[in-house]
Amino acid sequence: MDRQRSTRIAALVAGTSTVALLAGIAWLVLGGRHPGPRVRRDYNVLLIVVDTLRADHLGAWGYERDTSPNLDALAASGIRLDQATSQAPWTTPSIGSLMTSQYPATLGITRERSALPESATTLAELLQAEGWATAAAVSHSFCGAEWRFDQGFDTFDESNVLGPTGISSPGITELALGWLDIQRREPFFLWLHYFDPHFSYLLHRDHDPDPGSDYDGGVVSGAPIGDLNQLRPTMDRADLDQLARLYDSEIAFTDAQIGRVLDRLEALGLADDTVVIFTADHGEEFLDHRLLGHGKTLYQELVHVPAIVRCPHWEPGVITAPVGNVDLLPTLLECLGLPEPEGLVGTSLGPGGGPPSHPVLSQVDKRRHLTSLRDGDLKLIANRQRDPPRLELYDLSVDPTERNDLAAEGGQRLSVLTEQLLRLERLSRERALPPAVLHLEDDQRRLLRTLGYIDD
Repeated sequence: MDRQRSTRIAALVAGTSTVALLAGIAWLVLGGRHPGPRVRRDYNVLLIVVDTLRADHLGAWGYERDTSPNLDALAASGIRLDQATSQAPWTTPSIGSLMTSQYPATLGITRERSALPESATTLAELLQAEGWATAAAVSHSFCGAEWRFDQGFDTFDESNVLGPTGISSPGITELALGWLDIQRREPFFLWLHYFDPHFSYLLHRDHDPDPGSDYDGGVVSGAPIGDLNQLRPTMDRADLDQLARLYDSEIAFTDAQIGRVLDRLEALGLADDTVVIFTADHGEEFLDHRLLGHGKTLYQELVHVPAIVRCPHWEPGVITAPVGNVDLLPTLLECLGLPEPEGLVGTSLGPGGGPPSHPVLSQVDKRRHLTSLRDGDLKLIANRQRDPPRLELYDLSVDPTERNDLAAEGGQRLSVLTEQLLRLERLSRERALPPAVLHLEDDQRRLLRTLGYIDD
């Protein structure tokens, strides 16, 4: 860590000490009433992020297939965020927002060469400065060290970045089990990133949701996304069912590996002292709006993600209001009893934060320049590739798949959401950090092309 960065983190810690001192004085002035929750330095933190995971393909979110028994059990034991929204439909800006509670535009993450700015303060840095041992095991280069996601981690493992045809979940789990077995002397923060539901979609025979299928079409296990896109114009219901079969197999396979980690927490006696946060960086499109993959739109199939918070001293439950992944960092800080740094755009979802009420923003600035805002059941999407911008307005309470665009009706609903969106966009630009831009070698560009991120 460089000198300037160390000074900045130390200042945050010093600010925390000042807050604690003032809180103690307030306790005396108030006649002995406790000023707030104690810091839970005996709690560990486990953050699990699954790449490319739609909320509506998990049992806890109403899916009919048994794809996720371990995550469903986790949801039942924690707080399930029924309507969580990712801040971007692809990995780097989404996980950047998750780790910093800042919008993608603030982080300057727009294209494949965009990295997490070093001037951003991450969750790992906050916990490291407070004494937590920090470790990560990731399986996608877009959230790897070259893209600057190792900030604040004592240990950062990328040995399971295996590309679109690799099977990486068992390796991530083995690293996690080894860490849990040896990490006993100090509280830890462990981040696990699972990649397998990302294309290419592989059929795992032990996790086949339709073993009796007689499908013999062109959608085959392991097909590159380019091949699937060539089939896209002629895909029929049978092809889409096969895509869902492969995707669900990947989800069930990953869920089983996550279950091994949660079981080891129990076996080691760590579960009662470990905060578990689970979410996804984004979802996936299966011709919901005529496309395959992700990264291009802000419809619900891409930005509605599963999220769970299990804090040992909070009661289980369900939050049905729309929330953002930017809310997870402040929620974790409340669970740990740590004060929030200034400038976070998220809001804690814990009992001390009250019911969530803020609009939820998502952004993508790759092939298209899109911003969406969800406020309650209303959702506005602005496409700034056009002049004037094209607006879409949906009422998700009656139109959850976003088929009936209400923008042409205008009215107060459209004007209020447009003003909210402009305000949040303006805020994200005003807080913009110096962007970090990488130079990609030819082999890196080839890999990103096979992953569907580069068209040229």
